[in-house]
Amino acid sequence: MVMAALATVLYLLVYTNLGFLLDISLLFSIVPVVGIAIALSVLHRSGRDTDELLLLLNQLTLLVVALALVSSAWAVLGDRPIVVVGRLLPLFIATVALYAYHGALTERSTPLAAPLERAARLLAGPALLPSLCFALVSTACIVVTLGYLGVHSEAWRDSGIPLRVLERGIIPPLTIALFLWALLLLLHKSILNRYLRVNVLPELPPIALACERELLWRKSDESFLLPRYLVWAIPILGFIGTVLGISLAADGIRRLVSAERGISELSNELGQAIAPLGIAFDTTLIALSLSVVLMLVLTLAQRGEENLVGQISDRLERAADESSG
Repeated sequence: MVMAALATVLYLLVYTNLGFLLDISLLFSIVPVVGIAIALSVLHRSGRDTDELLLLLNQLTLLVVALALVSSAWAVLGDRPIVVVGRLLPLFIATVALYAYHGALTERSTPLAAPLERAARLLAGPALLPSLCFALVSTACIVVTLGYLGVHSEAWRDSGIPLRVLERGIIPPLTIALFLWALLLLLHKSILNRYLRVNVLPELPPIALACERELLWRKSDESFLLPRYLVWAIPILGFIGTVLGISLAADGIRRLVSAERGISELSNELGQAIAPLGIAFDTTLIALSLSVVLMLVLTLAQRGEENLVGQISDRLERAADESSG
């Protein structure tokens, strides 16, 4: 019941701040929380487990927050009025709390699993949907903050950073979102590995079958499939932006050349024609820079996990050999 009460408080914080963000009446913001509290209370009184419902509600709430903040970031990209950054801070803090709560709830929902099953589940990595929602929320906060600084801070505006992120189309924000998603997956895996080493490793059985040891390696390898794909996809997005920018610039130059105008008129419009080259260069710069950082984090995380699984496998294999001898 403590976890349900904690969830109700978090949902109340989230939906109240969503109401402020979207200018919705406070009454309509509280109604979903009241419905959730009633459903949890009914399930608890009937003696049923509420963990599965809490996991579902937690994911739905993260998805709602992500969609709301992505719409705010989209408004910034579309040159519409910028949301006050102070309104986003409580939602970001609530998202961090929801994500941490989801991890704790996931671990709590299967406390009686065998140590090898828990090890395999931990090696499988975090859930994808909550981590994606957290990455989208973080990206939206970055976009809105850069838009706010670009308007209200002359130093930030002169640095060119808001220009490179906000005025180069959808590719730079999408690249940042994929980077944050992969980074969050890898960092979360590192936390899970530390938990496995401290809390699960001492409880492992002295003997394990070869298929069980193979299961640990397979879960570990499968958990890195998505981060490896994202490391590959991020520079590809940059190259797509390069091709798009060059294509738009080529179309603009072609229209200028084919137009029957004087040299002075052409020189005035030449800057506008080659402006899309900024998309080509900036998207590639952002994507390649982020991919270099992400590749380093991926290499370190994968090396650490391989060492951990190798230690577990060697320990179980030696115990099996000793028992058979």
